[in-house]
Amino acid sequence: MLVRLTTPSEHGRSVIALLVAVAVTLGLAAGFTIAIESFHVGKYNCGSVISPNDPRAGTTTNDLAPLSLAHNQCESRRSDKQRSAAALVIASAGFAIFSLTVPPLFRRERRAMRRRRRARY
Repeated sequence: MLVRLTTPSEHGRSVIALLVAVAVTLGLAAGFTIAIESFHVGKYNCGSVISPNDPRAGTTTNDLAPLSLAHNQCESRRSDKQRSAAALVIASAGFAIFSLTVPPLFRRERRAMRRRRRARY
């Protein structure tokens, strides 16, 4: 006698759960990578979102004009990167929370529908 351990619908659920886990992991990894990686404006190193470098540090007042422009550009790019990294992390975390909370809600609703059907007959 052949015993079936799982149903096809359980296979589908496990594949969907695996895809959701991969998508969430990739989104979180992309957000953290954006926040950690170092970037440059011209020849000046701006650091990263988490640990910024100031291009004006360690210079004399004679060289300050081009460095203050580089500093402003660094700040602008840093805030753009911060926004995109935060959006990726929040979207991934929200997707993970949503995907973990929705199936139990549907199960509860199906159980209630079964109870109502049984009560009618």
